[in-house]
Amino acid sequence: MPQHHTARLFDPRNALAQIEKATGQDCRRCFRVAGIAVALEREPILADIPFAPALAAFAVTGGRRPAVLYRHRFDWPHLAGMDWGRELYRRPPWIVSQRNGVWLYRCVAAGARQCHRLAVFNNAHTRGMFFGKPTERTRLRTGPWPSLSLMPTDQVWLARLVADRHALLLHAAAAIVNGRGYVFPGHAGAGKSTMARLLRSCPDLRHVEILCDDRIVVRRHKKSWTVYGTWCHGTVADVSPASAPLSAILFPEQANRNEIAPLSLPNDAHLRLLATLVRPLATADWWEKELDILRQLLAETPCHRLRFDLTGRLGLVWEQLAGETE
Repeated sequence: MPQHHTARLFDPRNALAQIEKATGQDCRRCFRVAGIAVALEREPILADIPFAPALAAFAVTGGRRPAVLYRHRFDWPHLAGMDWGRELYRRPPWIVSQRNGVWLYRCVAAGARQCHRLAVFNNAHTRGMFFGKPTERTRLRTGPWPSLSLMPTDQVWLARLVADRHALLLHAAAAIVNGRGYVFPGHAGAGKSTMARLLRSCPDLRHVEILCDDRIVVRRHKKSWTVYGTWCHGTVADVSPASAPLSAILFPEQANRNEIAPLSLPNDAHLRLLATLVRPLATADWWEKELDILRQLLAETPCHRLRFDLTGRLGLVWEQLAGETE
């Protein structure tokens, strides 16, 4: 009589356990973002596929065991009858659930009933397995890869990762000017990308390095704050893996002159910065960590309004900032 074989149901915890086992086949690439070492393992057939320039800028040579280890697989798991645990989030294209301390991210296309991409993370998001359909392997060979996770953006895991490291992922631009870091928070249309372009071409400032125009990290080390760029940029492609001591938070406002001005209300900085906090999946424990970090950041960092026109003559603004910090 013919034998019928039933596919083994997918076990997320077993998938995470496999990450710790060296296969001897996967090819590892290492990256550093916000001072965090992240390693990604790909199949040998994908080893030579390039990463997008913004992501490649954060690549580093491998060293000691990385704090974060992710792996890609294209042998699609058997999901029929899967117990997804407690659903925490459902908004296209994402369905996020948690089961036995494991986070499950399903990517579902509009109008589709089944997910076409699956990510599995441990609770701290320091270990993750990303699954794609076997047919996707061929498409990915054309490159370049814009994200480590193959998700639309890596901020999904990065925002949770930095929360455990006394850091915030902000919807903001950032730049290093004369060795000091400056953050320009705001949503789309606030002037972040415009400020990045103006700083890049400003004739009055000699030493300017754009870190990113859309997603940046501020992190507290001991008693000081450091600002970092990410590869999750907006309309300005300039990114940098560099970092600098955070000097000030400047909320951009387009005007008919260039100057820094005080904030209107005592709680203004808190409300403005809170609105730019990148929220991957805002659980209660995540909120508690991030709000504590936000309060400490605002207590220890000068905040101003930055009024600017489009002339790019920002030298006097930085002279004014220097006077404020003396």
